[in-house]
Amino acid sequence: MTNLSLWPLFERLRDANREFDALFMQRNQSKASADRVDVRAVRIECDKAVSGFWTAIDYCVVEYGNAAYMGLINEVNSLNQYYKQQLKTRATLRKAKKDVSKDEPIKIES
Repeated sequence: MTNLSLWPLFERLRDANREFDALFMQRNQSKASADRVDVRAVRIECDKAVSGFWTAIDYCVVEYGNAAYMGLINEVNSLNQYYKQQLKTRATLRKAKKDVSKDEPIKIES
């Protein structure tokens, strides 16, 4: 390797491999140490809170009249529609990303 002047390239490759190894291990450790969230339990708690919220609004509408709470109801419905649209957009983009990745790699002839 010395006669072909490949030694500096070999050293650069070895250094790059060591840097990659260190970075890979660091990322792997950070992923492994991340807390796992029980999404189902969070969803159940959120559903309870939202149900209680709507129950309270329904009670207030019956007790104090519809006009006092119409602005709040419209705003919450608007936010609800916005977030539903965001979820649909994410799902569409995720599906489109999967479709794009099905392309075959370019073949190089030697």
